[in-house]
Amino acid sequence: MTFDENASRSVNTLRILFDIDIGTLHTQWVNAGAGVWYVNTDGLYPEVDSSLLSGFTSFTYASIGAVVVDDVQLVQASTLLECSDNEGSFYWDGTSLYIHIIGGDSPYIHIITVGVVYGYSREGFTPDGSMVHYTSRLLSIPKVSKARDPLFYGKIQYEGGSAELNNADGYFDLFGETNDVYGNTARVTIGFDGLDISEYQRLFTGLTETIGVSETGLTVSFADRRKMLTKPITYACTGKNAVDAVQEILLDEYGIPYNSLYFNTALWEAARAKAYSVTLDMQKDEPAIDVIQKICESTFGMFQVDPSGKYAFRVIRPGDAATYTIPEYDIINNPTATYDPSEVITSTRIGYAKDWTTTGSAYTYLNDTSQQTTIYAKYKVYNEKTFDTYLPNLAAAQTFSDTILAYAGTIRPVMDIEVPIKYWEIDVGDFAEIEVDRANATWFGVRKCEVIGKTYNLDAGTITLTVRKYGGEISYRITTDGYMRYTTDGEVRKVGQ
Repeated sequence: MTFDENASRSVNTLRILFDIDIGTLHTQWVNAGAGVWYVNTDGLYPEVDSSLLSGFTSFTYASIGAVVVDDVQLVQASTLLECSDNEGSFYWDGTSLYIHIIGGDSPYIHIITVGVVYGYSREGFTPDGSMVHYTSRLLSIPKVSKARDPLFYGKIQYEGGSAELNNADGYFDLFGETNDVYGNTARVTIGFDGLDISEYQRLFTGLTETIGVSETGLTVSFADRRKMLTKPITYACTGKNAVDAVQEILLDEYGIPYNSLYFNTALWEAARAKAYSVTLDMQKDEPAIDVIQKICESTFGMFQVDPSGKYAFRVIRPGDAATYTIPEYDIINNPTATYDPSEVITSTRIGYAKDWTTTGSAYTYLNDTSQQTTIYAKYKVYNEKTFDTYLPNLAAAQTFSDTILAYAGTIRPVMDIEVPIKYWEIDVGDFAEIEVDRANATWFGVRKCEVIGKTYNLDAGTITLTVRKYGGEISYRITTDGYMRYTTDGEVRKVGQ
């Protein structure tokens, strides 16, 4: 039975895995080719003369989850060839660990820390096909949640959570003092009894942030890797696609190349096609993540990290199509639709063409009140919002204002819906067609909704999605002869989105 088949069952054997990497200094390496070095856990190097292996030993690594070179974490490749082709990567095949340092450097001129995987579960078991035994110490189910600001699109809200492990026997008493764990990788993964570990699905990949030790438990808090992007930078570009600008910052400041190892390229390319252009000429340093956030705010976009730990970008537009469907029978709770007039924007004040050298007001402003009268008449509220952007000119500012008012010029009710774990792939920024009805009668029917928040309820095997409803009830377009209309791609045409 596949993962999806198990996840679709109302009664299943959900298995929750929590693992963290503990750093171990490593100094034994053998060259495996141009820029690639490796270590074998059994200490076997048949291609090397034994006289050159003085002091080399075997190791008891069950699994390797991370490699850090000095203070830079390498990205995990899925094959040895992928590692060979990409600087700044590593590959673990179960017995040998291969690394490819930026610049093809020798590991002997760097400090190399290997992240050895330590796994925990409720049941205490070794998943089929896994080299790691997941000890029965998981007391509280890892809580993982993510969301975006309901009004200021682009404002970064970090994903994260925590887990508690059993310390009644004192096993973890000195864990925070005797182990290199801070800033190392933490993961939350789910699967089902009898499923091979290769079919388990990752829900979160991030960094260990804080540790709390008590007589009964060890609490591990974790956060997503964007929190590490704090390097002070200056950056300049003229009329550059916003997604290209973020990509350039990650490459220039962190040596992160654009490829499928580091990036969710499908989401990245979709965002690139919709992003606005930005202009920057920074005169003083700011943290990289603050600059990236401002770029996001200037294109109505989101800079994310996906469940596998890859960078992702989304540019949201109200007319985006739904990519998921959630029928009424899969909604477990009784949703409440909340209408909040404070989230309606009646007019905008868009700062553009920033003067980077001035000490006074740095922006020229567009004050767009074109829809204020109409929106006020409908909701009896005035709510002007200022958006200081990196947009280059008045035309770009007007387009941006039009986008804001199309999105926030209408009250869109927000609901929390609880759904089965089978909807684990739906993410913040996705649109879904969701059927919301009363128990024995129609309410909204099928509506297009944007996902603005997501929380895993792993103890119950469910997910709570916070969604914002759009438009009228979705229906199908019918010809005068009573036939359904189809798009050129073969999809049924719909209205009400």
